[in-house]
Amino acid sequence: MRSPAPALELELLPPAQHITTGLHKISLAIRSQAWQRAGQRGLTPTQAQILVVLRTREAQGAKTTVSEAAEALAVTTATASDAVATLMAKHLVAKQRDAEDARAVLLRLTSKGRRAARRAALWSDFLLAATQTLSPEEQAVFLRALVKMIRHMQEQGQIPVSRMCVTCRFFRPHVHADPERPHHCDFVDAPFGDRHLRLECPDHQAASPSAASHKPPAAKPRLLHPLSSLRRRTIMSQTAAPGHIPGYTYGTDVVHKSPITLQELELLKQTVLFTDEDVKYLRLSGEVLKDQVEQVLDVWYGFVGSHPHLLHYFTRKTDGQPDAEYLAAVRKRFGQWILDTAAAQYDQKWLDYQYEIGLRHHRSAKNQTDGVDSVENIHYRYLPTLIYPITYTLKPFLGKKGHAADEVEKMHQAWIKSVILQVTLWSQPYVKDGDF
Repeated sequence: MRSPAPALELELLPPAQHITTGLHKISLAIRSQAWQRAGQRGLTPTQAQILVVLRTREAQGAKTTVSEAAEALAVTTATASDAVATLMAKHLVAKQRDAEDARAVLLRLTSKGRRAARRAALWSDFLLAATQTLSPEEQAVFLRALVKMIRHMQEQGQIPVSRMCVTCRFFRPHVHADPERPHHCDFVDAPFGDRHLRLECPDHQAASPSAASHKPPAAKPRLLHPLSSLRRRTIMSQTAAPGHIPGYTYGTDVVHKSPITLQELELLKQTVLFTDEDVKYLRLSGEVLKDQVEQVLDVWYGFVGSHPHLLHYFTRKTDGQPDAEYLAAVRKRFGQWILDTAAAQYDQKWLDYQYEIGLRHHRSAKNQTDGVDSVENIHYRYLPTLIYPITYTLKPFLGKKGHAADEVEKMHQAWIKSVILQVTLWSQPYVKDGDF
């Protein structure tokens, strides 16, 4: 009789260690999204966060100095000052003397800054989408735990003090018999439950240190809507479904609206002599190329690889060597671009994605999609000059399915026009405002 196989011995880590690992992964996503969203608007995350802080505090009727903005973001005053200086140069923020204290200099958003702040405030919607995958009961437990962790970290001086219920002088926990609404807010003189606990309240007034030691309440609510002040929308993750190409976000809310209008796009199409016949032959090229994509990419990648000045833009900063994973990730999206070019509808989604592609070539967002540490900007001079090698080397593939020479030529001409149109749109981030 065979003896049973020995049990697999696994190292058992305490739950706290697993939670810490999970929080670290979430923090990486937060950092990546913050850089990507801010970079798309030509800002750093700190600059974008200052805009959001000013927007929030202005809505609350609160004044903000540079030092208060720094405290809210847990950065040094010098860091905040540098960020504010850049925001002022971009005409997003202005300074003014406090009417009640001439010695104090306050920050305020300009009209342009308010528009930028509204957009910047949406960067964390991906967290809302993730939170909404939890059941109401799971959300309740998570919020209670979150409040407790934040409170502890505040006491340790590790994060800025939040204007939470549990640190407010108006908060009285567990004073009512109703398990759904056991707490009381003296500010509005009303009972409330865990589902109404706030992490940031405009009416907050700090309690004394002894009174502020409230522990997060233990009751379990039936309903919870954390972050309800944010716009509720679900953003498709870059890896939302099996087989999805990482970083390919065509048609999703992750993509920002192009500053170019559809009317302006139509004029560009007229300028390059792009007609409905070109659309027809692009569609035909899609049928011709769909099973040749990898061979086309082999030619294009071989061209880039044989020219060090082009391969340079895919190298690591640390050692100057090509980043194979970066090249592979871009290759998948490049292959999809071939199919998208053939099937383009030239609608708002298509136009917006051209803007996104341009941002990913420019320092505004290059490297952020794949989280790599590579050269920060593809010099503009190589965008238009690559049109010829891309379109010239494509023509032989268009002739491999037995089409007549005139059809191959029409497919090729349609591709030339389309690539010129797209590269023109990709150029927008490189051009000064008002000059494009």
